[in-house]
Amino acid sequence: MDRYSEFKKRLLSLCEEEEQIKSVILIGSQCRDVCKADEYSDIDIVISCDTPEKLLYDNEWINRLGKPIYSFVEDTIAGEKERRLLFEGSLDADLIIMTDENLKKALSLHMVDEIMNRGYKLFFDRSGISDYLGGINTIDDKTYTPMFESEFANLVNDFLFHTVWAEKKINRGELWTAIMCINGYLKGKLLQIIEMYEHAVNGNDYDTWHCGRMLEQWADEKITNELSGCFARYDAEDLRFALNSTKKLFIELAKVCAEKYGYTTGASEIDN
Repeated sequence: MDRYSEFKKRLLSLCEEEEQIKSVILIGSQCRDVCKADEYSDIDIVISCDTPEKLLYDNEWINRLGKPIYSFVEDTIAGEKERRLLFEGSLDADLIIMTDENLKKALSLHMVDEIMNRGYKLFFDRSGISDYLGGINTIDDKTYTPMFESEFANLVNDFLFHTVWAEKKINRGELWTAIMCINGYLKGKLLQIIEMYEHAVNGNDYDTWHCGRMLEQWADEKITNELSGCFARYDAEDLRFALNSTKKLFIELAKVCAEKYGYTTGASEIDN
């Protein structure tokens, strides 16, 4: 059963009645062939219209889609804005809203490939946006490009520097600062090396999604098991344990990557 069927009916009605709305494209789990929408999924929509502010900041049109409980606006791709809403019935809608001109430009320059390459559905078209959809690079066209050796060395040094920095914060008693580094900044660096490792082992065509999405499905089981010890509670000893676990895992994976890609710069720092 499609939880969003009534929402989509109301959206189509709104599009047909408001000539300012030029096109609507559904993206995300509602359109994917793998990891399809389930009971927890939201609905992701790209909308082009003459006055994006009407949907971003005004509730006149939004109220015709449902009764919003929570709503906020944030930055997203290509310098555009996204309005995220939770409607009654726990219906979660993410609306990326831009002018028709900007959407066509973004499609032409492949600026939205990353959010559309796993599948999309043209839901409404008043402006001929369909003519711009044929050139989207799908996930099958995407190949991982290993970072340059200098980039790898910079990543390793950045990571190791911040392990020392975080330890100092723990010792000083700045637990908030330490935990934000360990659970946040360092995890971003760890994710980079996890992705790199998976490609080094499985090939450049291996699908690692983006931003850690579905990591439990594409990362080696040994990695996901070790991650349980890499995230800290707000406690000095737990922070030290998580920091050491994160460092250990990063170094293990980085060594494999350095050997696989023949890097020497950055490799010496790993061994210290």
